[in-house]
Amino acid sequence: HLDLHHYLLLSTESSNIRIYYCFRNIMKELQENFKKLLKTERVPVFLTSSGTGAMEASIVNFFKPEEDVLIVVGGKFGERFFKIAKRFGLNPICYEIEWGDYPKVEKIEKYLKENKNIKGVFIQICETSTGTFYPYKEIGEVCKKYDALLIADGITAVGVYNIEFDRSNIDILITGSQKALMTPPGVSAIIWNEKAHKRLGVNKRYKYYFDLEQEYKNQKEKFQTAYTPSVNLYAALNEALKVINKIGIEKIEKNTSIMSKATLKAFEEINLKPLSKNPAIGVSAICLPDSIDGNKLIKFIRENFNMYIAGGQGHLKGKIFRLCHFGYIDIFDTLNQISAVEFALNNLGYNFDLGKATKKAIEVISQYKGA
Repeated sequence: HLDLHHYLLLSTESSNIRIYYCFRNIMKELQENFKKLLKTERVPVFLTSSGTGAMEASIVNFFKPEEDVLIVVGGKFGERFFKIAKRFGLNPICYEIEWGDYPKVEKIEKYLKENKNIKGVFIQICETSTGTFYPYKEIGEVCKKYDALLIADGITAVGVYNIEFDRSNIDILITGSQKALMTPPGVSAIIWNEKAHKRLGVNKRYKYYFDLEQEYKNQKEKFQTAYTPSVNLYAALNEALKVINKIGIEKIEKNTSIMSKATLKAFEEINLKPLSKNPAIGVSAICLPDSIDGNKLIKFIRENFNMYIAGGQGHLKGKIFRLCHFGYIDIFDTLNQISAVEFALNNLGYNFDLGKATKKAIEVISQYKGA
């Protein structure tokens, strides 16, 4: 289990003058630790915002109004990319897929082949609302072929998967502090390659706070942000990255995968299927029978076990529940989650052998030495 005490304390410390004068050192370390995680020498840019801020920044800095972009919409966060692009005057082309499905590489190639004006393709690595993994490397290969940028939302993927940025086929990668990077919300990060850098600043309008040209120059050369940062959160994120790098992302990915497999097999044992056709390892979305109200299940768990699990979003509200396996969640937390869901299902009248799912999860976990 990760020892979070030192940086959680740091994250709640006020950003006083003493810390502010140390900020250059914090930023320098933060850059190096983020680069180490992604195995790259590209300089990341950090923003005081949620991940949505980095999503917006990726659109307003690398694309201009009326340019064609292809956006995969297979969940709540694909929808968000589409809405942002529309709001800023781009011409977003929607590749809509069923929630829980994943984009097909040949379909993306068809879009790019038929419309040579598409400048970028926007995807999630993990569509958090459905617990679905998108094949970003294969999609990136197709984008290279047609000279389109691949923009990837890695908010529930960075810190879960071993993403080697320089070999990932991703041109622009964004993430946020609050998921697998184990820091309270309020810091987002964006990193891009040389191909994307040539388009930085192509849009001269519709940006001020999220002006990446300005931020990149300040953060790369001066180790300072252009505007007042959330100093305490930057310091906390730096400490969290130290912990992640010390453990090693390869080991984290392996353990996360074990928790994912155990969870999916556990609920299949009691006839609850995953929503996703290509499950991500960081988030599991499980379908509920029509007889069970997901909102009541979540409420029961919260009130009886002081445990918070996520429900469905949009039209899936009340129909699924979602469990995360990233960040400071470990194998015993996973077993607790599964057990809590079993108790809730039993209380709400679902007919099954109580304890069967938890037992199956233990069996799956026990197959992996060193877990």
